[in-house]
Amino acid sequence: MKDLKNKILDIRILSNSEERYYHTLAIMAGVPDFDHLIEQGTLLVDLSAGSIQLTVYHKGEFVLSQNLRLGSLRIRDLLAHLERRTADLPTLMDEYISIDLATYHLHELKGIVYQNLIITGHELSYLKKLAGLEPDSLAFMSEKKFNAVYQELLHQDPSVLAMDRNIPTEHASLLLPAAIIIRRMLSYTGLKRMILPTAGLSDGVLIAMACKHKGYRLPYDQSRDIISASRHLSRRFRTDRHHNEAVEQAALTLFDETERLHRLKARDRLLLQIAVILRDCGKYINISLHHERSYNIILASELIGLTPVEQRIVAWTARLHGGTLMAEPSEYKQLPVEDQLRIAKLSALLRLADAIDMGHRQKVQAMSVDWEGRTMLLQLSAMDDMTLELWTIEQRLDFFNKVFGTDIRVKIRRLMA
Repeated sequence: MKDLKNKILDIRILSNSEERYYHTLAIMAGVPDFDHLIEQGTLLVDLSAGSIQLTVYHKGEFVLSQNLRLGSLRIRDLLAHLERRTADLPTLMDEYISIDLATYHLHELKGIVYQNLIITGHELSYLKKLAGLEPDSLAFMSEKKFNAVYQELLHQDPSVLAMDRNIPTEHASLLLPAAIIIRRMLSYTGLKRMILPTAGLSDGVLIAMACKHKGYRLPYDQSRDIISASRHLSRRFRTDRHHNEAVEQAALTLFDETERLHRLKARDRLLLQIAVILRDCGKYINISLHHERSYNIILASELIGLTPVEQRIVAWTARLHGGTLMAEPSEYKQLPVEDQLRIAKLSALLRLADAIDMGHRQKVQAMSVDWEGRTMLLQLSAMDDMTLELWTIEQRLDFFNKVFGTDIRVKIRRLMA
């Protein structure tokens, strides 16, 4: 206790994205052969009291994740005052749930054939208990067994359920809303069974700590999910894929070759990559002010695995790739100094990488970075005329120099056909 009194606890509320990240870590560790399962269409449904999270994997890639305010407690409380107006509350619940699910289906990638349905949540242990399964173990529940549980919940009063089946009263009334959601998911996927792991938030937090401090490694690299989610979001806003790939390659090469200048971490490399992928999403809304729109899109999106601070850094990096820090509004100056510095460095790298493919024609066949003292030598090899790209690079060198305090010489090597 004496040691505890001398400790300062840093208490921080998790964002929904962080919470879902930890839940997914727990599922990855708790479901056997998870990396093989997601080669086929897989839907993860995380049921909580206030919301549900729907996460889709397909062909080994993270596709999307959406949070819907359809938690079992929220549904029960919202519809409680309508109970006296209807003789069929379950149908009313089902109708209410269908509203948001229909909207979600519009955003889902077309052509996915689901082969796996994984469901987690607070009420799952009690549903497993009603089905005669071990509550605290990984379980596979058939549609037939689930329907038997569903019928029991339909015709059994929660108070009787609590007494006869030894289920805590506060949970008994939440089982029917949860079961209605699950029934909907089974119907939508067309599957005849579901996987019910024992994966909770605390499990995910412990796994993350083990990975960070003890060298524990999951069989699946979840950083791939963040990149995959960014690519799918970028496609939804119809960005130029070939241009994005060229700028991404240039930006990552610049990051690696200028480590002596920026002194950033591997995590910052990932943030730069995400900023590259998402920086032009705003063009779908407004070409002239696309960097402003991209900033808003990134902040409004759910990028599972990024902290709020990291998401803000990505958004600002994308926002500044077409402008200068001096022209930015006052809210940038209100950011912590260390965040401003990271954003400035990442933006400088992104602006230069973007200039290298300014014409969107992927002219550069190869690029290399050498050093002469503090002077950076950037050599670009191309078969086509690079006048536009060279002019744009020259316009952006001043900002790069101000951020890193180094001069750049650019050499264009013309390749013969």
